[in-house]
Amino acid sequence: MTKVTAGLTLTQSSDAAFRVWGLQVNAALAAAGLTQTSDTGQINWTTVTRAAANTDAGYEIWRWNDTHHATRPIFLKMRYGSASENDRPRMWIDIGEGSNGSGSLTGAIRTDFRIIDAQNSNVSTADLNICYNATIGYLGFALTNIVNAGPQPSMLSIDRLKDATGAATNRGAAVAYSNQQGSCNYWTFASAWAADGTNHLPLFWPSQAAGAASAGGTFISGLTPLTGNGTHGVLEKTLGFCGVGWSDFSAGEQFDITRWDGNIHRYLCANTYGSSNPTSNMNAHCRHAILWE
Repeated sequence: MTKVTAGLTLTQSSDAAFRVWGLQVNAALAAAGLTQTSDTGQINWTTVTRAAANTDAGYEIWRWNDTHHATRPIFLKMRYGSASENDRPRMWIDIGEGSNGSGSLTGAIRTDFRIIDAQNSNVSTADLNICYNATIGYLGFALTNIVNAGPQPSMLSIDRLKDATGAATNRGAAVAYSNQQGSCNYWTFASAWAADGTNHLPLFWPSQAAGAASAGGTFISGLTPLTGNGTHGVLEKTLGFCGVGWSDFSAGEQFDITRWDGNIHRYLCANTYGSSNPTSNMNAHCRHAILWE
C-alpha cells in the first residue's frame, strides 16, 4: 500500500507551465506504485506543447500490478490537456482491461473521468492524493486543498469487488466518481466487466460508528453499490468509498471507521459531496471519502 500527496502547480499560461504540472502527476503515479507501460506514442514531457481548448495534448498508459492482474487486468489512460481555454489545465482518466501497445485501451470500461478540470485561468495550487493498494485491489484519487479557485474538486475510487471477509475478488470492480460539489456517479462492473447500463446513486446505510473519530460526528457509511438493473440487482460489497456528514470533516481530513467486514479502515475526505438518500436528488448532506490505506 502506498499513499502519495503531491503538490500541483496548476497554471497553464505557457507550454513550460503545462509540462510542470504534467510531470508532477507523472511522478505521483510512479511513486504510488503503478506501472507505466511501454506503449508507443506516449507523451514526451520535454517537447509537448499545450493543446487547444477541450483537447488533450498527449497520454500515458499505466496499469495495476495487483494479485488479480493476470485474470482481470486494469489499465488507465491518463490524458493531459486543456479545459475550456488552453490556459486552463485538464486531466482525464480512462479505464480499460488492456492496451493495444500504441495507446488505445482495449475492453474499455469507462472513459472521461476529469480529475483536473480548471474553471478559470487563475494561478492555482492543489494537492493530488493517490492511494494504491495492490493487496486489496484498490486505487483512489482526490484533489484537495485547492488554492485560488482554479480546478473543481474531484475524486475517483476504483475498487475490486470484495468477498465477505473484505478480500479482493476478480468478479468485477466498483467505480465512484465526482468532479464537482453536489454530484456523484458510480458504477459496478460484473464478471465480464461490462457496464450494467445504470448510473447508481449511493446507498448509505445508517451510522456504523457515531463519534468514532476526532470530530465526533455521525457517519453515513457502508456504501454498497448495486449491480443488475439497479432496482432488484445483487448487492456487491466495496470498501473503496464511503460518505460522512458534510459538516463533520474537512477536505483532506482523515478518519477511522469500522466497516461491514468488521475491520477498522482509514479514509481521506474529498472536497466533493452527494446525497445521503439513494432515491433523492443530489444534495449537500454527504461528503465523499476515499480509502486511505
